[in-house]
Amino acid sequence: DGSVRAQSRTVALDGPADPALAALIRSTLDQHLTEQERAIMGTSPAALSLGDTGRAVAAAVARFGGAQAGFIGHTTLGTGLAAGPVSRYAFDSVVRFDGKLMAAEVPAARLAELTALTNQDRVMPFARRTGDFVYGAVEGAEGRETIRIVTTDWCALNQHEYFGVDDLSFTEVASPGVKAVAAQGLL
Repeated sequence: DGSVRAQSRTVALDGPADPALAALIRSTLDQHLTEQERAIMGTSPAALSLGDTGRAVAAAVARFGGAQAGFIGHTTLGTGLAAGPVSRYAFDSVVRFDGKLMAAEVPAARLAELTALTNQDRVMPFARRTGDFVYGAVEGAEGRETIRIVTTDWCALNQHEYFGVDDLSFTEVASPGVKAVAAQGLL
């Protein structure tokens, strides 16, 4: 009849794997990972979906930057965070890119405008999906006249694609970088 049915299925990082493929992956990693890549950076108390990982990183950059809102581009993240010990190799598959943190001050009335395109992993009309988007986290914005936002240098540079605006004035936040701040917030 030509109709199509869509279905969502959760794929767990620790779910069952094809035995032959799992053996090949183990063998390849054993041969090629360096000691630095194998080093354990910390422990994740719980497994997080990709979206929840994005929101946790966004909250971490906001906290680090003394902001009420934090944002991280969806392409900065590769996968969700697994529970348990996290090696450098595993962390680098979660937070794929590094960069500077950037901050801007905006009137509180603009916060809804800036968050309208965030967290596109949630249910929202297809027409509002943009392709590129940010995961966002907002905390402590109530009652404030001005909101401080923090994001990556890439999202600040490409603010039209991520926030739908061109007029935000960003300044660099002194930090050890996106990956280091994300690690502090996740592990």
